[in-house]
Amino acid sequence: MSEKNEQNPDNGPSPIGEISQEPSAFEAFLDANQKWLIIFGILAIIILVGCVIVNGLDKIGKEDAAAAFAKARTGPQYQAVSQEYDGKNAGGSAMLLEAQLLWSDQQQQEAIEVLETFVSKYPEHPAVGSGYASLGSYQQQLKNLDKAKEAFEMAAKSESAASSLALLSLGDLELQAGKDEDAKKIYEKIISEYESSHLQVKSMAQNRLKLINVQSPSEKKSEPTQP
Repeated sequence: MSEKNEQNPDNGPSPIGEISQEPSAFEAFLDANQKWLIIFGILAIIILVGCVIVNGLDKIGKEDAAAAFAKARTGPQYQAVSQEYDGKNAGGSAMLLEAQLLWSDQQQQEAIEVLETFVSKYPEHPAVGSGYASLGSYQQQLKNLDKAKEAFEMAAKSESAASSLALLSLGDLELQAGKDEDAKKIYEKIISEYESSHLQVKSMAQNRLKLINVQSPSEKKSEPTQP
């Protein structure tokens, strides 16, 4: 975010026509809502993962796998399930929840490694889109923006319940990088492709569009006064 200009060293008023470097409307929006957006993103991903995991376990058709997964509560227990049912939906689902527990325990790098293994080993898992979205969210919070972008792009391509949220995050990354037109295209894509679904994410995309190219009065160049 741009820093405010230092005070004019002269005692007189600032020169007419000077442009103030106040935060843009979008930057102010992010400052006010960044924590909420991160929390919303994580909660949405957890809900999506949970729903897909339940559906995936229903399709497994193996009572022992479902029972082992349902019984697990800790990281080591999920790790044991992922090893016992390696290559099966239950094993992949256990890895997702293991990564969430690792992240909540401040073991960020370990959580990322588990997610990277998951998306690599289970490309056909019903929750792979949510796995990529979680990975992108974690990388974004660690300021690894290039890696976050890659993960969000994969989540968007997964055509899953996490796709719209991943697109929204991609648009935000572009907007923060000053690529307004690229961000605009992404937000418009969300609105057009999810016209009748993912309404909450669609609404957020519409709000982002209103902020593009919006300048606060302090950012506008002052009009020269007549002598």
